[in-house]
Amino acid sequence: GTFLVVGGCLVFATVDHLVGKTINRFTPVIEKKLTSQIGHPLKIGDYKGLSLWGVKLGSSSVLEGFNDASSIKASSLIVEIAPIATLLNRYPVAIIRPKQAEVFLMPNDKGNYWEMSPSGKGKAPKLEIRLQIPNSAKVFVKSKKNEILVRGNVAFNIFRKHTFGSLRLKL
Repeated sequence: GTFLVVGGCLVFATVDHLVGKTINRFTPVIEKKLTSQIGHPLKIGDYKGLSLWGVKLGSSSVLEGFNDASSIKASSLIVEIAPIATLLNRYPVAIIRPKQAEVFLMPNDKGNYWEMSPSGKGKAPKLEIRLQIPNSAKVFVKSKKNEILVRGNVAFNIFRKHTFGSLRLKL
């Protein structure tokens, strides 16, 4: 019994270490690819460990865009792969759960709060991102004075350019 527990702990520690090294290695590539698709520089936080179906990441942010000044920051993220949805859809379905998220929406000269890829270059990845906000995220429109609390679930199917979900807003 003790041998199995010690062996299991060693296997978990080894897998955790390897996953951390892999994520740190591919983070710049992922940031660059997603930045080109969302029109905003992306900064993914440091690897913080494994979760049941994914990983925990540190403070992450989506910086002001190329065509607007809107941005997002979160104190931490849990990023998971939805295994059944991924198998059924035949492309990755990622679930992102931000903690202490703040969204700053600032309109540009055209009145748009968020503009996607500025160049339209590159093929959109076959990927669906499901954003789950169980605890209220703060959304600020035009200034820190105009705060809206948001909870809910939204899915972004990047290659189909389709969004769906539901949000609860509290002014």
